[in-house]
Amino acid sequence: MEKLVRRITNIAVITLTSVTGLFGLYVMFNGDKFHVGGQNPITLVKNPIAMDTTFYLMYLMFFIGIALILGFGIMQIISNKKQIIKTLAIAVIAVVVYWVCYLIAPAELSETAMKVGITEDAYKLVGGMLNVVYAMFAGVLLTFLGMKVYTKIKNR
Repeated sequence: MEKLVRRITNIAVITLTSVTGLFGLYVMFNGDKFHVGGQNPITLVKNPIAMDTTFYLMYLMFFIGIALILGFGIMQIISNKKQIIKTLAIAVIAVVVYWVCYLIAPAELSETAMKVGITEDAYKLVGGMLNVVYAMFAGVLLTFLGMKVYTKIKNR
């Protein structure tokens, strides 16, 4: 099972890295087609192909990551029935964290968002996602610090 997980993960990472690297090389050698002029790149992109392609690659990586997480989670649940409760608890915690992050996200639009034409719902959704990223980063830092403290106490 671990071998399968490792192989699938390696294939996904190598594929996405290769596609992103090849696109980066393409943009590097054809830079004049992707020129951004002025100070506001959102409104002054002469050829938005690079921006669109980058967004599509981001969406592709996001959905592949979600598919791998769900796929491996389902495989783990099927192989170990005791994991069902733990998995459901983690899923509920993730939903609660996102809901709280969404609630604390600002709803009023900034000047830039109004110029670009972003709706309040989309602005709040993006703010919620950014808050989730911040919460995950804080969680990783707290886990790392807790691990260091635990290791120091255990090794005494």
